[in-house]
Amino acid sequence: MFSFRHRHRNNLPKNTQAPDTVKNVNQTRLTPELVAGLLAEGNSQSGIARTFGVSRQHIHYLAKRAGLTAEAGEITQHLPWDVDQVKHGNNVILQSLRAHARYRLQGLAGVQGSTRKRLAAFYRKITVFQQVVDFDPRQPPIPRVSSTGGFMFTPRTNSDGDYLIRIRNGLHWTEKGKTLWLQPTTEEVEALTAVLSEENNPKV
Repeated sequence: MFSFRHRHRNNLPKNTQAPDTVKNVNQTRLTPELVAGLLAEGNSQSGIARTFGVSRQHIHYLAKRAGLTAEAGEITQHLPWDVDQVKHGNNVILQSLRAHARYRLQGLAGVQGSTRKRLAAFYRKITVFQQVVDFDPRQPPIPRVSSTGGFMFTPRTNSDGDYLIRIRNGLHWTEKGKTLWLQPTTEEVEALTAVLSEENNPKV
């Protein structure tokens, strides 16, 4: 039986870190999703800019591209694992989980453009192929699936219940997380499929 408890926040790496850690930070490609995750952990835009050696205006631009709202900015806090956002922030599986959470919180307005296609592919993976997402920082990268490692797909078991993540001991749950990480409903999948069909076959 798994227990529910609140996860703690991680802070952005500081200048006092070891040289190899700072080097890894500087080599990380900043994306809207990564900035969203770092902001959700409580880091300021100015602090992120200093750590990555870019302007605050650039961080603000990426945050706007991520479509940050008060709800979307909280998503990282509700992840059931302690995830290094600098290392894994650009992981496609993590991005799909974030997209799922935004869709659950905001509906179709929370996912736009190519994110809708990515989310639909993610839903096919977990429903048609009966997979769930798990995270282990020791997991090595998987080419074309999980470029940073850590995140992985694994076969669904009865103990996973209605969740799209692997249910096991050691997960950190929040009240909102208990609903965010449920599998998509039939209605959610059908609505997403319908809008993608309209976008791919526009009326003349």
